[in-house]
Amino acid sequence: VQVCSIQTLLARKQRPVADLLLADECHHLVSDEWSVMHSDYPESKLIGFTATPERGDGRGLGSIFQRIVVGVRVRELVDLGYLSPCEIRRPASILRPGTIAQRPVDAYQKHAPGRRAICFSPSVQSAEQHAKDFNEAGIVAKVITGDTDPAERSLYLDAFRNGDVRVL
Repeated sequence: VQVCSIQTLLARKQRPVADLLLADECHHLVSDEWSVMHSDYPESKLIGFTATPERGDGRGLGSIFQRIVVGVRVRELVDLGYLSPCEIRRPASILRPGTIAQRPVDAYQKHAPGRRAICFSPSVQSAEQHAKDFNEAGIVAKVITGDTDPAERSLYLDAFRNGDVRVL
């Protein structure tokens, strides 16, 4: 058994002998960069693992894999209490990269006024802008990032739990 990351194999241009390949994040195997890994092992069996079987660029996995096995469905995880139930809202069509369908504060006011909410942002800068928009609208919001001081993080989470902060 040899455990290798695809990035290391690509960088080192090494291909150890393998009868069986287990590929995590296998949806990347159809990307321009990773596709060479599949072609470099034409006789090997391949089992792929991913939580993202549908790629954003529309490239399918059918050229590499013969079937998909779904281990557990989101509904099952919600019913078992492992995931929170959620309602998903999305635009009617795909947007250009880097654009958003609606300002988070506007979406919140339309779909979840008064409720606690978590707003995921693509960057710290955008998270800070979203929090500013919420706060200017009278909705108390705080930003938590990987660099947030643990004591401050704890305060924000407690305030969120007790309703003093509406949006994180």
